[in-house]
Amino acid sequence: MDIKNQSIYACIILLFMAVSCHELDPEPDAPPSYENDTLPTIEIDSIVPLSGQTATLFFSVTADKPAAITHLYACMSQNDLKPDTTMGRTMDLLPLLREGKQSIVIDKLYFGTTYYFRLYVATRTASAYSETFTFRMSPQTNDAMWTQVAETPLTSYYTFRSRFVLNDKVYLLSDYDEILDAGGRALWEFNPATYAWNRKADFPGTLRSGGVAFSLGKNGYFGGGYEYDEDVDGLAHQLYDWWMYDPVQDVWSKKKDIPGSITNRFFAFNSDTYGYIPETSSHKEILRYDPNIDTWERLKGYPGDKILHNSCTILYDNDAYAFGGVYIGESTTVLANCWKYSIKENQWSAIAGFPGGPRYYMVAIVLGKKIYVGGGLSPITGGNGKSEEVCDWWSYDPEKNEWTEILGYPYYQAPRLGFTINGKGYLLAGQNIYCFSPDN
Repeated sequence: MDIKNQSIYACIILLFMAVSCHELDPEPDAPPSYENDTLPTIEIDSIVPLSGQTATLFFSVTADKPAAITHLYACMSQNDLKPDTTMGRTMDLLPLLREGKQSIVIDKLYFGTTYYFRLYVATRTASAYSETFTFRMSPQTNDAMWTQVAETPLTSYYTFRSRFVLNDKVYLLSDYDEILDAGGRALWEFNPATYAWNRKADFPGTLRSGGVAFSLGKNGYFGGGYEYDEDVDGLAHQLYDWWMYDPVQDVWSKKKDIPGSITNRFFAFNSDTYGYIPETSSHKEILRYDPNIDTWERLKGYPGDKILHNSCTILYDNDAYAFGGVYIGESTTVLANCWKYSIKENQWSAIAGFPGGPRYYMVAIVLGKKIYVGGGLSPITGGNGKSEEVCDWWSYDPEKNEWTEILGYPYYQAPRLGFTINGKGYLLAGQNIYCFSPDN
């Protein structure tokens, strides 16, 4: 066979093979029909509390085509009756998906708190939420030193930030929330003897955030802080007004203006006769307020050449103690440093550092011959300036200048305010008040 005939023969064979292969290929599958995707039936069956701050959520999923499910979430909220995937806390249940009854463990729940749950399911063509399931964590704790005794009358969107104690009762004010346009006006009285709340006379001054409060004699005092300018978005300016609250008459009265800038981002304390607040702009001077003659006096400031924010301060045996905080200067540094201020001598001295590490926004209370300190925020290593809540609890012995870690604060949400009444310590965390009894 010559070369020409060989070439023709080879082409015929190749053509035959191509046709044969094409005829042997199976028909491709039909594209999926999205019209046949029916929504599964989803339902929360129950939520069962476990030990500590965890609970198990039991739910059911019934689907004609489980493979058609593209999203399956559990949505939870403390604030909204209909939580969705855009708010609160969301848990992806799709990796756990199987037919019938299923469960997932939920952690970091707060004692004595109500939660709202819904399931969210989506296919390629539709989505839906289940009915809301309401669940409340028990206020009890297995730690005898801690007991939840009350909930605040506020909504969970904001909480109390300022307080003073008078006549075995605590009086609390919230910061004004300029975004929600809520808080900052109502004064609430809490009686630990009866766990009762009473609304008192509204604060008559400008709505503010960061106000400073303390009690002197038979009256409470509140003022300073800052307000946001409605004409300039996000701009805050200092307030200098100072007010006295008379609990017997339930009235507020205006006092002499503060001769410097103050906010509750800075430590404040009071003795039996005077109130002490550092200026916001520096710690070169502390402002001392005399309620008897309604005057302010400048004293020696906090040691160091930087500004201290968010330190925790409390009075013990006529001396003030400051724990942790944030130094603001050329750089920002969170501190574990602690200091003692002698009111009599107007002198500062360093004491043993806080063993829980650098911390700010801590809470302190005095019981007996000990100062109890803990909570607050701690910087996250490698977190680019971010911090996390810490729920540890320590006792400080001023006589021995020693720290001791005690059985930890058993709640997930760190406390924000503390006070002592009739030999009992109370902490405010979120919307709950807890009683601390170290003798237990």
